[in-house]
Amino acid sequence: KVDRAGTCDAYVELKLGGHSMQTQVVKNSLEPRWEEKFELEARGEDLLLRVMDWDRFTRNEMVGNVRVPHERLMEALASGEEEEFELVAADG
Repeated sequence: KVDRAGTCDAYVELKLGGHSMQTQVVKNSLEPRWEEKFELEARGEDLLLRVMDWDRFTRNEMVGNVRVPHERLMEALASGEEEEFELVAADG
């Protein structure tokens, strides 16, 4: 989702079990990067990440999402290495 200026004001909603958190908004970027840390307790649930486009005057729109299976999440955390997951676009 790109606005008229050709950019996106992106943030990520994180959901794990019954807990939800949100990143800061990265404004005017098509390649946002977050250097934030969150502590959530994983009890066998998958991690759901939804990338959203923040808008001051209209409803925020989902850009895409990714579900990280619990096993893969635990492997990534144990390795301490950065890992990439493919985002599924909201419109396709």
